[in-house]
Amino acid sequence: MDTNEKMNTAGMAESANGDIVITSQTAGLARQWQDGMKNATFQGSGQDFWDNWARSLPVKTGSSSYTEEVLNRMEIADTDSVLDVGAGTGALAVPLAGRVRKVTALDQSRYMLEEILKKAARQNLSNITTVNINWADVQVGCNVEEHDVVLVSRSLPSQESIISSLRSINMAARRSCYITWKADSYDPLESEICRRLNIEYRTFPGYELLCDLICSMGIHASVDTFKISSQRIYRSVGDAFIQIIRSFQFQTLEEKNMVRSLLAENLEYNRGLYMQKKDAVWALISWNK
Repeated sequence: MDTNEKMNTAGMAESANGDIVITSQTAGLARQWQDGMKNATFQGSGQDFWDNWARSLPVKTGSSSYTEEVLNRMEIADTDSVLDVGAGTGALAVPLAGRVRKVTALDQSRYMLEEILKKAARQNLSNITTVNINWADVQVGCNVEEHDVVLVSRSLPSQESIISSLRSINMAARRSCYITWKADSYDPLESEICRRLNIEYRTFPGYELLCDLICSMGIHASVDTFKISSQRIYRSVGDAFIQIIRSFQFQTLEEKNMVRSLLAENLEYNRGLYMQKKDAVWALISWNK
């Protein structure tokens, strides 16, 4: 799909009042998405995992242009309220707070949210509210209120039900929704790890499938892609292991140690720190209600 291409929704079901209608096509695409997410080799899920992930955060992310690339593509006003779903440590929530009236940062990891509040305090920002909850437990209008804009950056919650997740995202927005997803989730380092372990390397589902799924729900969305270069600097190989390998389960201690050694070989070492440089292409899927 070309950059800025409008997705075709011809033939998709939608009720007269604009509510999302689930068709057999939607259900089939959702099954493909859920299977792809479940079978991906390297993934992170659950509160315990993300708490540990937050504790091993890189020292700094260096030259990544991801934040500005996303913010420059969002249509926001200084009077807006923004709900950041899966806000992490505030890569977008904190800079957004300097541009809009109010930001609600939602995440299942309280350690992530604590990092956001620390960043906000250092920048004298007082318009960020945090909500420690799993998106699957959200009831729009009850435990999470509507916002002008809903943002889901690099963290689309879909372990339980992608249809329910997308429906809630749409319901939570008064005006517009933004979702980012890797345009190409292939990673050479992950692929090499799988080769050495003699296992199949399975990436996450592509953004094209997500676009098709959203279209099938009667949502008229557009997609824009952009490339970034970034670097992450880790305090130790152990921290890099948690961040890069995520919750992959090793069969033996020998396998685990082999992968640690591979990381040490591939990361640049300088003055006691380990650096990972990588390029990535992201897709920003958006729609107005």
